[in-house]
Amino acid sequence: MSKTMYMTGDNPEDPPEGLLGDPEREARTVYVGNISPDTVYERIKEVLNEVGTVVSFKMVFDKELHILKTYGFAEYKV
Repeated sequence: MSKTMYMTGDNPEDPPEGLLGDPEREARTVYVGNISPDTVYERIKEVLNEVGTVVSFKMVFDKELHILKTYGFAEYKV
């Protein structure tokens, strides 16, 4: 069982109002996949910052296996 945590809510099936496609928001959330399990946080941060200013980055954690999944969500400043 894995759980995706959003910046302003915690139900992955029902993202908080305004999270996706709201032109008034000052940030946009982007799915980031195929992250190698041995990639260090600093390298992820470096690559993400090449695209724009990262407000936050969340990896998905598997609570049963106690491991990070190979994907996450980056929130970029607009």
